Amino acid sequence: MPTAVQEVPYVMVREGKNYTGNSRFYGFCVDLLHRTAQHVGFDYILDLASDRKYGAQDPISGEWNGMVLQLMKHVGTCRNSLYEI
Repeated sequence: MPTAVQEVPYVMVREGKNYTGNSRFYGFCVDLLHRTAQHVGFDYILDLASDRKYGAQDPISGEWNGMVLQLMKHVGTCRNSLYEI
């Protein structure tokens, strides 16, 4: 499941109606992911990182947060915004 952090204009969340699934998101990286999936032939479910962070290591505990933690726990499988993992 690709994970993302909401960041204008790359990944944004639609408001107003009750959107579900991938239709909840729009933006440059969302469009790029959609077109790549169509061209290469794969399905995906896009979701935001649960804590809305890219990921940083706590200097005291050594624990990671954000998308990095999700990747380490195999919850998220790629990054779709300013960089790719």
